[in-house]
Amino acid sequence: MVHILKSVGVMSVAKIMGLLYACLGLLFVPIFLLIGLAGSIAGQEKAMPFAGIFGIFFALLMPVVYGVTGFIFGALFAFLYNLAAKWMGGIEIEVESRPSSSRPARSSSRAARPDMARTGYSCHIGQMVFLAKHLRSAEWNTLSVPRGKSEEYKVVPPKSSAKQGV
Repeated sequence: MVHILKSVGVMSVAKIMGLLYACLGLLFVPIFLLIGLAGSIAGQEKAMPFAGIFGIFFALLMPVVYGVTGFIFGALFAFLYNLAAKWMGGIEIEVESRPSSSRPARSSSRAARPDMARTGYSCHIGQMVFLAKHLRSAEWNTLSVPRGKSEEYKVVPPKSSAKQGV
């Protein structure tokens, strides 16, 4: 499928180019720091005490200068591209769409349900109870009848208030 890029957002291109050029400016930081170090060593011999400071200053300034330059030229080139695309048409882009899998896409809640049905909620609840019992071993109160006290908890069937046979 062929698409044509007719225009680009000037500010969005400018922001991206500014960020990319600022990152590119970071590559020059070690170079200017080494130049500053060499300048401070040479400055001690020639009585130039600020030679090292200039290297550090330019090392910190370089990413900012590159970022601003990238922003300005990104905006300029995006604006020029939009003008050229109006006169000559845009850039043709061929796009291929591929499905991520053979199954239809499902929401995350629907995707979780088959897994829960397969493993079962009771298994997970049992794991959580086991972990809670392990973490609170001395303070643990049982969730059911305590061991050895089942005689105290004899089940008495409830009296039904509903009429039989109605």
